[in-house]
Amino acid sequence: MEEKTSILVVDDNPENIDVVAGILGNHYKVRVARSGASALKSIAKNMSDLILLDIMMPEMDGYEVCHVLKNDPSTREIPIIFLTAKSEASEIVKGLKLGAADYVTKPFNPHVLLARINNILELNRHRRQLEDLVLSRSTELKEAHKLLDNAKAASSIQARIQSFQVSIPSQMKYVRELLSYLSACYTPLCKIHNLSVTHLGLSLNESLFNAVIHGNLEVPSSLKEEDWNLFDALLKEREGIPEYAERMVCFHYQVGDQELKIEIEDQGNGFDPSKLPDPNDPDAFLSSGRGILLIRSFMDRVEWNEKGNKIKMCKSFSRSARD
Repeated sequence: MEEKTSILVVDDNPENIDVVAGILGNHYKVRVARSGASALKSIAKNMSDLILLDIMMPEMDGYEVCHVLKNDPSTREIPIIFLTAKSEASEIVKGLKLGAADYVTKPFNPHVLLARINNILELNRHRRQLEDLVLSRSTELKEAHKLLDNAKAASSIQARIQSFQVSIPSQMKYVRELLSYLSACYTPLCKIHNLSVTHLGLSLNESLFNAVIHGNLEVPSSLKEEDWNLFDALLKEREGIPEYAERMVCFHYQVGDQELKIEIEDQGNGFDPSKLPDPNDPDAFLSSGRGILLIRSFMDRVEWNEKGNKIKMCKSFSRSARD
């Protein structure tokens, strides 16, 4: 029997731990820690596949725990989702900049929490599968086990995927297929330039799903938080209606000397990007929504066309972040 994925829940509030453990218990192997120090000791003894980390804890808060984990080569690739009751975007952005992959606000919506965990675990699975594939070629290539740490060798992979453009219809299966292919493109690129695989992957996930779900299929994002079942039902219904499903999403991927450029355009009604708050004011741009917050936190430049149905994102190779 395959061993369950292990998740460490770190929170000084027993009630919060009970709630999260109740949501996750049937899906994952759940371990708990009630302080930052005990969390670090727990990880040192037994690695976890993902960490749910409360921000506000006495003595050692979540930021300090995240900083320690992300600066240790043995733990830096464990994805972290912050658990927070705070509404200030500056606090959330601080955690993302430290290397966290996402955040979930209290009280927890079970469907949202599970969806975000599954999304990040899937990104990690793609990364590990690619690394395993490269390592398995050791019988064909001399010293292939060093490929991901050897910039020159890894560049041979990057050179094959310098640029491509594709259009896909508005159905989830095509989005997932494209994201799976993209992970094989950007994972070696991130290794070369010391970028975060998780952060880039999440930026692509958020922008592609936004273009299909909220752009072409016109399913409102607010419905996801209000009633997950209604959101899921409307999404599946729109996928079967040609008026919505036959709208295309155009994706363009371009690797340059100094940066990665990505453009995603849908055929939806768009929105007024001039109404987005100042990205340099963290307390303001929380109101723009979680997806935009994540993208703006993880990418170096983000802009939309006037209609609001085309996003351009850039990640510079001169700046780096770790998983």
